[in-house]
Amino acid sequence: MSENITIYTTPHCPGCALTQRKLDKAGITYNAIDLSKRPDLVEQFKNEGLLSAPIIETQTGRSSGFNPQRIREIIALATPYTKPDQAGRANNTGHTSAVSTPSHTRNLDHGVTTEQGRGL
Repeated sequence: MSENITIYTTPHCPGCALTQRKLDKAGITYNAIDLSKRPDLVEQFKNEGLLSAPIIETQTGRSSGFNPQRIREIIALATPYTKPDQAGRANNTGHTSAVSTPSHTRNLDHGVTTEQGRGL
């Protein structure tokens, strides 16, 4: 799945940086596209109702805004399953599914940072 992940980002977007950092830490490969250089995509995403960066595109669809649960799902799907040891740790990767970062998104229109769950 990882070769089919694209992250659409905007400059100075904390959620974009956090998403990329989590995927990098998990060893997930992805394509990153800077939306500030692609106004055509910004318009397309707005028309589709995707109003917050990062926008993550996988084989199963797109999601918008920083979403720790979605990141965990992507990592889980892209990481081979290994039976946990007796302490409950994965034997092969040492990855944890806990993401303890603040939930921020960036509005594509104005570059305004908002907390996840709040209106744009």
